[in-house]
Amino acid sequence: MVNRQVNKQDIIEALIFIDKNGVPSNRRATKYNLYHNDKSYPPKYVLSIATKIATGRELEPSQFNGGDETNSFLTTLGFTIREGSKPLPATKPKVKSISICTALIQIPSDNWDDIANSDKIKLLSTILSQLSKDTDILVLPAGFLNCKSRRPETIFDKTEQTITTLIKKYNDNLFICFGIDGRLDGVNKIDQLGLTINKTGIIAIARKFHHMNNNIHLADTAFALEHNKQRHFLIKGKRPYLAVCNDTFGISKFKLANETNCDFIIGVIHGFGSSGGDSDFARKGLAGASKQWRVHSYASAVFSDNRNPTNWTSGVEWTHGSASVKDFTYDQIRIDSNLKMLTTDIATIYLRHYDE
Repeated sequence: MVNRQVNKQDIIEALIFIDKNGVPSNRRATKYNLYHNDKSYPPKYVLSIATKIATGRELEPSQFNGGDETNSFLTTLGFTIREGSKPLPATKPKVKSISICTALIQIPSDNWDDIANSDKIKLLSTILSQLSKDTDILVLPAGFLNCKSRRPETIFDKTEQTITTLIKKYNDNLFICFGIDGRLDGVNKIDQLGLTINKTGIIAIARKFHHMNNNIHLADTAFALEHNKQRHFLIKGKRPYLAVCNDTFGISKFKLANETNCDFIIGVIHGFGSSGGDSDFARKGLAGASKQWRVHSYASAVFSDNRNPTNWTSGVEWTHGSASVKDFTYDQIRIDSNLKMLTTDIATIYLRHYDE
């Protein structure tokens, strides 16, 4: 009998297990297949593995029926079951590549929060004036704006109005990803959100879900809605996932399944000052997330004068299988990119361009 404790996440993890380990010859499908991401799987074996993931004990073939019992259960969870073994045709339309620009910001001090939001918006305007009209996504750091003692949502309307105006002025097709921090309590930033804005307004909101400090107000899960909006969005047929700072570590630490089928990760990261951390974020954070989800990661952050933004890889691709991310250098994980530098009164901007 099918175990009703099994949920959709258990099924997705079972599919990942099968992708890595294959299907025993005696457990292959005979009539029906489960289709997911243009691949086919034997439904009964999927359910056996998913039950082991959910309960610790694999459901043996003799303990439940294939056909209607298995297929009905999987269909109820939202999966597609069809007769035959031919893979379904690809459902994603052919799309042009997505042009991504990461903006690394270097400032003389360690404290980006001391700079007024109005000056940061002027800095954004300068960046936009220098971007190619072909740029699809601009990635800015976490905490690009801050609300001091207030909650981030208190400036949502003003921020939305200001940034949509800039987008319409410089590049009508641009998506801008950045962070807003709020309720600053000494060194703690209790609210840490990531936003995506295009010409229509705020289209995605993410709350940080992973942090070592219990004072931070975290999201319930890595896929929870925030202000009734998803943290992923759609652009040119692809779905980026918005990760707020330490969230990139959380993807690999918790071995999260890519349950919303995101095509790449955008990391809005706070910054690297005298205490460093930039190496760990590139290798263990961005590369770890890329390894877990088998997608590219792109990120921006603020750097103090003692750090080196020119060497930091803001675009990461993992091609080293199950090897430890700790064993690889920047050059072994970086995605090649062009670099353009802008110098302003308050910061030096390092713009890197990628094609996803």
